[in-house]
Amino acid sequence: MEPNLEGRLKGIEIKLDRIEKIVTKIRKVQKRSATVRALYWVFIILLGLGAFYFIQPYINQVKDMYGFIGGDGQYIDEFVRQFQGQDQ
Repeated sequence: MEPNLEGRLKGIEIKLDRIEKIVTKIRKVQKRSATVRALYWVFIILLGLGAFYFIQPYINQVKDMYGFIGGDGQYIDEFVRQFQGQDQ
């Protein structure tokens, strides 16, 4: 082999080693990023479920109130009669 060719091969080998290290680092960062992203979404979902757990009694209270008001109107008539003092 000619000496120039051997020097070029060593240069290519050194560059390939550098590229391999860089690609390995990039892959590690990608894995870490995917893990963090998954944990982020799990946290968001759990936060939403927790918020619903704490807000659920208020939602039920509003639903009950709507059922009381939105019924057949009988409850409202009774309330008005009681308020006016006509219910005896």
